[in-house]
Parts: sequence; C-alpha cells; structure tokens
Amino acid sequence: MPNRVFVPHIVVHHRRRIPHPILPVCYKYFLVVSLPIGIAALPRTEQLSAAKGATVRRQAYPFSGPFGPIVAFEYRMSDRCSIYLNPEGDFA
Repeated sequence: MPNRVFVPHIVVHHRRRIPHPILPVCYKYFLVVSLPIGIAALPRTEQLSAAKGATVRRQAYPFSGPFGPIVAFEYRMSDRCSIYLNPEGDFA
C-alpha cells in the first residue's frame, strides 16, 4: 500500500451535520478550510496564527450556511493529532 501524504487542513464543525436545504452542490466551502503550503514546518504558535487567519474568510460569510452556525474549527495537524479552535478561530 503506497504511503499517502497528509495535508494539514481545518475541518469546520457546524450545529447540523446534514445540510438544509439539501441541494446538488459542492459543500466543500462550508466544511473544509485550506491552509498555506508548508504550515507543518512552522512552530506551533505560528501554525495556530496561520490557522486563525485561514478561518477569517469562512467567518466573514454573511449567513450561517446550509449546516447552521459554526460551533468549532478542527485544525487537523496530522492523521492522529487535532487542535480544536473556538468559532472565532482562537485556541482557548
């Protein structure tokens, strides 16, 4: 089995897991936030700053979206390690 390369990303957790209304569209914008390339090489404090900066665009969306309000952001650092951020993108 080939080794797959893990790409750090942020998973957005909403109040609902099922969209309402259900439409035939791509929901990736509401569920995942991309991070800058090379973020894993930065010190942990800089990674958290970059993660918070990446969530700003998603927080600026004027409506709660099809999944409801954002409850938390999950910064997936690796396959086995996550850091949860509050709805404002801060590590509490």
